[in-house]
Amino acid sequence: MSLFDTHQEDTDEEETNVNEQESDENDDIAFIAKLKSSRTLASILKTIDFADDAIFCALPTGIKI
Repeated sequence: MSLFDTHQEDTDEEETNVNEQESDENDDIAFIAKLKSSRTLASILKTIDFADDAIFCALPTGIKI
């Protein structure tokens, strides 16, 4: 086992811990995506069938609908 392999395992464990913490704190998350273009986001939001009205909030952690 090389030093790189050991570091990769540590990184994987840290990512797993972060994902578990995020899921515990944000149980109401239904969809997660990282987008490079606001046009892609606009297209996704147009395809979602909302109720009569929807409220969008831009937060540091993402957009809440």
